[in-house]
Amino acid sequence: ARLVEDPWDQFLPLRPASVGSHKLVVGGRMRRALQITQATANLKATEAAVREVEEQQVAAERRRAAGAAHQRALADETRKKALKRFQVSSLMEALSSVGFSLGGGGVGARGEQEGGAEGESAGQSAEEVIHLKPLSPEEVAGASAPLAFWSPGPFPTGGKDRLAFKCYEQPNRKGSRLVGKLKDAPYQQFVGARAKVARRPSSFRYLLGLQGGASRRLFLTEAEVFHVDLRKKPSPKKAEAENEAAASSWGQMKGKLVEEMGTVKKQRQSKLLAARKSREYKVAEFGSYSEELAKRAVELKAKVVSVEQQDEALKAKILPPFDAEATEPAGVYRNSLKRIAPPELVQKEASLADPGLVEFLLSDTRAQLKVVYAAQGGGGDGDAADLGPCRTRVALAVLGAKLRQEGGISDPKAAKRLARNLSVLNCLVSLVQRGPQHRGGKCLPSAVADLVGLSAESPLAAHWHMEYYEEMLGRRKVRALNGRRALCGMIIWALHLTPGLALEFNAAVERDLRLNPGQLKKGLEYVGCLVIEDKAPAGLDGPLAEAGTRLKAKLEGPPKINRAHYDRQAMGERKNKRART
Repeated sequence: ARLVEDPWDQFLPLRPASVGSHKLVVGGRMRRALQITQATANLKATEAAVREVEEQQVAAERRRAAGAAHQRALADETRKKALKRFQVSSLMEALSSVGFSLGGGGVGARGEQEGGAEGESAGQSAEEVIHLKPLSPEEVAGASAPLAFWSPGPFPTGGKDRLAFKCYEQPNRKGSRLVGKLKDAPYQQFVGARAKVARRPSSFRYLLGLQGGASRRLFLTEAEVFHVDLRKKPSPKKAEAENEAAASSWGQMKGKLVEEMGTVKKQRQSKLLAARKSREYKVAEFGSYSEELAKRAVELKAKVVSVEQQDEALKAKILPPFDAEATEPAGVYRNSLKRIAPPELVQKEASLADPGLVEFLLSDTRAQLKVVYAAQGGGGDGDAADLGPCRTRVALAVLGAKLRQEGGISDPKAAKRLARNLSVLNCLVSLVQRGPQHRGGKCLPSAVADLVGLSAESPLAAHWHMEYYEEMLGRRKVRALNGRRALCGMIIWALHLTPGLALEFNAAVERDLRLNPGQLKKGLEYVGCLVIEDKAPAGLDGPLAEAGTRLKAKLEGPPKINRAHYDRQAMGERKNKRART
């Protein structure tokens, strides 16, 4: 058995209002409810585990109490030795001899009182054992103990004096039914249906016990549980008013008057009018028109695309394939680098390994930083010759970040590999910088090769023509530049050339790329970077010394959905629709 707590007083034991009365009233607050179930193997194992834990806790408490008693004994022994050593009869006498004024009632007396109280409470907190003695069948015959469960919520205070039930037998169903009313709400009914009792031996049953105030005998019987719910009974006056309103329409009154006092002709006309009103009309289906409507509804439903699907389609159009489940930033675009610049095609381009750039990368680290700082702090929109061997401000930012974090390169092979990667970055910068104006943004692969400075038959230029240029309707070879896709590819390639996947740009970089204000920041955020704007005044020494806004970007993870953008887009569509209407 397990004890059922009833904090809301929802279990209501019912008793007759008087001897021989059919009215049932609430007998008072129920003390406890026991749910009896058969002891199965799982239940026995659970109880054994609980009992073992409780025994371990009791043993631990006993050990703790024994340790505390041992410590107190040691303390008493030490105190006695000290008193004997200093020849003092008690501690109070010793303190009084040196000038302390002590009142009555010491710590020891209070401790003894507390200890006695604890012992007394411990003696009183014994387990309560209920001994059950079955009654004879003659004594139990005809006994019934109804127990109501108040389903609407906590039972209201003082409700037992206002609520009364009557028990009715249901002729076509098994079991009885309770109907309750409140004294101050005669049209409010509470109906109680008898709870179903499963026939399985392991099912829960309720026992209701009755015990007198001064008696030690406890009478137990299986309770009939009724779930009481609220059912509002309509007022008779309101029901009559509704019936009168339904029957008092002008047409019905006129029809009744004609039937009683009208001529034969008027009666015939009234019957025809009533038959015309009650006639049923059916809409015929014209051919397969219903099928066409259903097909059109499916097509319109397919056009309704969620925000997640729209964002996924847009990212597939602008970004290279990425791993949305990556747990580290380096794994987001790890496989996308081969899509941006395939290694086998980069190796075929001998012009990418610029000897001047390789020689510059093998020079002293301080000399490289000095050149990078001078080029970055120069300001203006200078030519590629003014920017040194790196040729673009994006490449200068990448090289500066790499030198500050890793230092210079002494291995010729590593320098040559870095020179190739920086040259690829410069080609992507050329696509972003001069691609929209070159041939109007619509060109052949040879024009792309001319734009980035490769040979006309370059396979890498042909790959970029297919990757960053979109198809045009009616044009088989000519394609149109997708500037956002080229910008995102350039940003991803530049980030992966730095050790920490972080870059810092000044305002001149955005002008060098010929982008609108704020477009570079949007591109960095779109690929998944955390961008911080830092406004610095002019006249500072070192890199990025030009006045304006600096962008500090670091790749944090996969790209996130921008719900604010789609909310603004949906709001604009609704405004345009209202303007058209």
